[in-house]
Amino acid sequence: IKAEEEAASRKKAEAEDAARIKAGEEAQALTKAEAEAAARKKAEEEEASRIKAEEEADALQKAGEQEAARQKAEEEEVSRKKAEEEEASRKKAEEDAAALQKAQEDEAARVKFEEAAAARKKAGEETARKKAEE
Repeated sequence: IKAEEEAASRKKAEAEDAARIKAGEEAQALTKAEAEAAARKKAEEEEASRIKAEEEADALQKAGEQEAARQKAEEEEVSRKKAEEEEASRKKAEEDAAALQKAQEDEAARVKFEEAAAARKKAGEETARKKAEE
């Protein structure tokens, strides 16, 4: 009986050892699966973070390009306005020069006319004086 009890006790101990070993293996497998899942999750998070960083960089680049385009458009508008102002200034200067030249020509014509009128008057007076003398 004692031998049977010892055999049963050994068998029970072996079954318990086997159960412990199996539980340990299962725990180890679970730990390994958890580690793999954690590694996968970390890799996914890193990939998501990398994608987000790329998207942010793209957005910043696009915003920078848009800002550069806006600045270029502003510079072109300023340049166009300056060119228009310079053209208007040039036209005004030409008009002023033409008006000044016309005024000078008108003044010269007026002086010439007055001189001619004075010469005619003097000639008329001279003729009248000669007739009077005769």
